[in-house]
Amino acid sequence: MTTALIFGAICGIGLGMARFKIFALLAAIPMVLAGVLVSGLASGMDLGVIGLAAVAAAASVQIAYLVSFLATGFIFAQYLRVRAQSEATP
Repeated sequence: MTTALIFGAICGIGLGMARFKIFALLAAIPMVLAGVLVSGLASGMDLGVIGLAAVAAAASVQIAYLVSFLATGFIFAQYLRVRAQSEATP
């Protein structure tokens, strides 16, 4: 289950840092859910545990996307602010 959360977070961070639109999550979440389902069935997990892992992985994709998207925007805004200040002063 931890692996599913980490995998989902990495996918979300990658999408957010690349500045993809939120609609990219519509394609990423089913892929993560399929990965969780296949790995859960292959390891012999109970269906309830697989369902819980799937929900947690989907949430981790969305949360990681949001955090990385906002962090990238904040870093870019700081860069533009510093650049504007350096150009304004002789």
